Amino acid sequence: MSINKLLRVSAGMAAAVLGVGLMAWPAPAAKAAAAYGNGFIAYGTGGTSWNVVDPSGSNQASITPSGPSYPPGLSVNSVSYSPDARQVAFSASGLWVASADGSGAHRVADIRFRDLIWMPDGTDLVFSDGTTMMSVPADGSRPPTPLFAPVSLCWDYHPHVTTRGAIFFTRFCKPEGQPTSLAVYHLGDPAPSILSTERGAIFGDAGVVSPNGTRILRTLPGKLVVQEIGSNGDSGDTVATFPEGDSVFARFGSSGDIAYLDLRRDGSPQNYTYRLYTVADSPLAVARIVIEGSSSTGIFLDWVNGSSRLPLRPVAERVGGTDRIDTAVKASRWAFDAIGASGRRAAVAVLARSDLYPDALTGTSLAIQMGGPLLLTPSGSLAPAVGAELHRILAPGSTVYLAGGTTALNPAVADAVRRLGFTPIRLAGADRYATAVAIATAISGHHPKSILLATGSDFPDALTAAVAAGQERYTTRGTDAPAGGVVLLTEDPNLPTATSAYLNTLTPSASATYVVGGPAATALDRSLPGWPNVTRLVGVDRFDTAARVATSALFSNGASGRYTTTAVATGLNFPDAMSGGALIGSLGGPLLLADANGLTTQEKTILYGNHLSDVVVVGGNAAVSDRTLDNAADTAFGPHAWVTATNRVAPPLL
Repeated sequence: MSINKLLRVSAGMAAAVLGVGLMAWPAPAAKAAAAYGNGFIAYGTGGTSWNVVDPSGSNQASITPSGPSYPPGLSVNSVSYSPDARQVAFSASGLWVASADGSGAHRVADIRFRDLIWMPDGTDLVFSDGTTMMSVPADGSRPPTPLFAPVSLCWDYHPHVTTRGAIFFTRFCKPEGQPTSLAVYHLGDPAPSILSTERGAIFGDAGVVSPNGTRILRTLPGKLVVQEIGSNGDSGDTVATFPEGDSVFARFGSSGDIAYLDLRRDGSPQNYTYRLYTVADSPLAVARIVIEGSSSTGIFLDWVNGSSRLPLRPVAERVGGTDRIDTAVKASRWAFDAIGASGRRAAVAVLARSDLYPDALTGTSLAIQMGGPLLLTPSGSLAPAVGAELHRILAPGSTVYLAGGTTALNPAVADAVRRLGFTPIRLAGADRYATAVAIATAISGHHPKSILLATGSDFPDALTAAVAAGQERYTTRGTDAPAGGVVLLTEDPNLPTATSAYLNTLTPSASATYVVGGPAATALDRSLPGWPNVTRLVGVDRFDTAARVATSALFSNGASGRYTTTAVATGLNFPDAMSGGALIGSLGGPLLLADANGLTTQEKTILYGNHLSDVVVVGGNAAVSDRTLDNAADTAFGPHAWVTATNRVAPPLL
């Protein structure tokens, strides 16, 4: 038996693998933690060190950096722990990196602002130089370089990063009185996208983004408010209140809970009392005091994942059920926490028929961009397992999209959704092509940022296109600005009437167009010759086309660090591949297609070059063999350097 077989662990055994500690202080490293649980909180109150403490208030310790080249006595201004909590970066008259216990500190770069973050793969740090966002390797092997060109009279600061590798930050531009903006940038993109603007103080913080990139935490007068990304105004869930005038510093934790420091003057201009709280991401949840004390200025905060919840090795895992409906439910359970828990929250769900693929193809991009799973059900009724999953992940009144007309999903399905307390919205047309247009309109109106054309006569090209289109989720909605990525279907060798009519409503130069696969390329060339701004992602077969999509500009041209997880599904049948598309698309990664012999050389190159922490195989052994899983994991992580898990629920994503 191979060592990889010996290392295979079930979902229940996987939790035991997470429990080996790696830190020098007696913090939470020595105890096992549930998957996607909290690690520890690091905070500073001024001076030459910082503190760490469990969310429960136990295991307090003080960390003082040291090293042969580290001058003692420097004032520490901020800290940021690496995704595996084995290293810490901190600002102290420069940018330094040390082991988690503070030892071995070495200078990496000069830094003017104290904001700094780690990228999800743990190789690079991102910080603001006061003008734009800079990147530097954590080992200091090269000087800092800008991620993108600075904008004149604008300042970028307060970066945050999601597990998908999306870098959110605040942008302020002169003249004074201009709105502060929340912007997002993906590695490899030519420039950031502006998501929202608000009037506020100069150099205010536009907000802190949740680990899964769906919610933003804002400090407003007297309250902490959590909003869905893209929402406007001051509406949202108030999760904590405090007297106006207090200074409050807040961060999301790895589970989605929130930590905040409430800082109050004690009568002296330079002395404060503080309380460190944790609170669930839920309206008016009960805040719990972790610790309290007094300090000078210099407060900062970081909620660390903690090595107690991370696998010792990268993970190759299988997500699959007894049939296609169960596999889709298992994929949803992998991707989203229950509604009563903090963490990865589903905003919507998308339902598609389980026996045919056309409507589900374009529903995949809708699910990714709207923030929910794609679930499959029989045409005539709502499968009980699907109803149970909707109850598990969605708040009452949430939207459930039905992809396709009443032939695809009978009115009885909508009635069942309504009886469960959710709001069904049907997106349908006269045929698969018109349904694709209806879904595209729901995503972006008539202002798509990207258009992906793929044949509607088979599933592989349209499926990989839908995963890529879903990567355009961080765009402004409800305006005339281009927003979202859409998938339109071709009726080879021509464009069907519905697709042509939708394209004719657009300003061609305002959107990037991708043709995915040879049939779509032929249809566009025959029906709309000269259509501008076209990128051709056409391989010799479906597997080569999937590789070209995965390394396209929609995934930042394959830039390393862009994502930490990749999914593999069979390219020979559609149901598992669709479940896998929605699953991996929600994490910002691509879907690779396997045949009976595994992955192609081009697809293996993608696994090898991206510093992955997780490869997810969707479907059972009959769909994607254990041999294919073994080969994919060996390629991504190195021979015998990984473990396997099966059907974890909301596992760690780093």
